Amino acid sequence: MISRTANPGMEVQGQYAGGTSPELFTIGSLDPVWAYADVYEVDLSRVKVGAPVSVKVVAYPDHTFPGRVEWISSALDPASRTARIRCTLRNPNHELLPEMYSTVSIATPARHTLAIPRSAIVHAGDERVVFVQTGSNENGLLRFERRRVVLEDSDSDPVPVKSGLAAGDPIVVSGALLMSGML
Repeated sequence: MISRTANPGMEVQGQYAGGTSPELFTIGSLDPVWAYADVYEVDLSRVKVGAPVSVKVVAYPDHTFPGRVEWISSALDPASRTARIRCTLRNPNHELLPEMYSTVSIATPARHTLAIPRSAIVHAGDERVVFVQTGSNENGLLRFERRRVVLEDSDSDPVPVKSGLAAGDPIVVSGALLMSGML
């Protein structure tokens, strides 16, 4: 990156002479480059310095630029509730340019948790419930019970479960809303 804020014929004065001391040049390198990204507060605990990243830019939609997280801000932006991170990317062909918009994907450790399909959840007032198979009656018909579950705030599908279910509990995953009208 090279920048110039003075032109031939301009008067340049130093700060001590009462001038504003314009910056004459900014010199930088395009290999490597830094990419900045914002990480939501809820995801911050999973992002670590050294984590691999994949960066995509609009100019090269079929190309992914690999890199690593080099720095994580120690403060949150109070308006967006995000922390700034800096990633270093190799740019040997100088395809990445300053001020390009990008999408940064950060590799995080796998998370093991119980999760259920969003279609299994019925919203009953303020509660979230699922229908769990509890066995069968003497005629061989299946029995179900309505069970309250506590879910993580997530837009993902499947939805992580905090409490209310155990691994292996058989639940209704399709038609749960219909079943709620029957019980």
